[in-house]
Amino acid sequence: MSVDIENHPPTSGWFSWLGYYLFPSTSSSISPPPSPPTNIDDWSEWEWVLSRTEEFLVKQSQVEIAKTLCELDSLRASPHLKIKPIFLKGAMETILSLRPEDRAELHHSLDSSKRSKVITDIVRQFGDEWREWIRTHCFEGDVQLQSEKWNRFILSYSEQTYSKNTIGILREVGWQASHGVDGTLSPRVLGDITWSICNALRGAIRGVLEHDIDQDLLLLLAKEMNKMQPRLVQLWISTVRTSKGGAMREGQVVSGWIEEEEEKRQKLKELQNSGNVDGRYECRKIEVQQSERKRPGEVKSICNALQNTLVLRAPTVGGARR
Repeated sequence: MSVDIENHPPTSGWFSWLGYYLFPSTSSSISPPPSPPTNIDDWSEWEWVLSRTEEFLVKQSQVEIAKTLCELDSLRASPHLKIKPIFLKGAMETILSLRPEDRAELHHSLDSSKRSKVITDIVRQFGDEWREWIRTHCFEGDVQLQSEKWNRFILSYSEQTYSKNTIGILREVGWQASHGVDGTLSPRVLGDITWSICNALRGAIRGVLEHDIDQDLLLLLAKEMNKMQPRLVQLWISTVRTSKGGAMREGQVVSGWIEEEEEKRQKLKELQNSGNVDGRYECRKIEVQQSERKRPGEVKSICNALQNTLVLRAPTVGGARR
């Protein structure tokens, strides 16, 4: 059975009560709010509610689908996403070209501070090259106008004591991308690091030019900045090996301390078992330099000299000697 909702809307108390709370915008004329009914057996009212609910869900779904499609279209048209495959492909080729023993080092994780140091060194090493490339390719045309914009760009490029500027931002986005899953360097992480740095530099250029660089120039910029990948990988491997060596040396020092303490405990235990010392004795090794040792004759001479200089005085009472 169907109900003509438009021509025969249900009007019972149950419908009024439920409609007031489900559709407050269309129930504003009901004042005060209706009391909840005690009888909800009327099927026509249920069918009306279900029909309105289905209609609402369909419309809501259509709105969400349209919104999602619009966002996807926007992402597909975004220039910075179009250059990401360049960095991912370069990262794969760079890592596959390594020797197996070098590639294995990339599976060892680096902590946050060491990854930050690697990214900082890379950005500083290539920063001057990027700056010159940008000056040559991005600030051409009207000499006076481009000169003014270039001066603005260069003033905000190098990192300063109290300002990150462009170089500081490049370091930070590269470090954030280096987190990955477990601190290791996979092709995906390497691609994300270099792509993030390139995208941040593109944003800095756009901020000064007041427009985005064209697609062809962006591709050239991506290829130029992709040159950092081999150097970044080598620096990462070097840092991993240095960290592993430091950890081994730290382990050797700790092991030596443990062995020394165990040797002291064993010596003390042997002395205590022999009855020569009490439980408060602490075994310490004292070294005496050869120059500090005294011959028996010198010791006797020193004792005689001290005895001759000592004067025994009797205690006094009331200021007078006894």
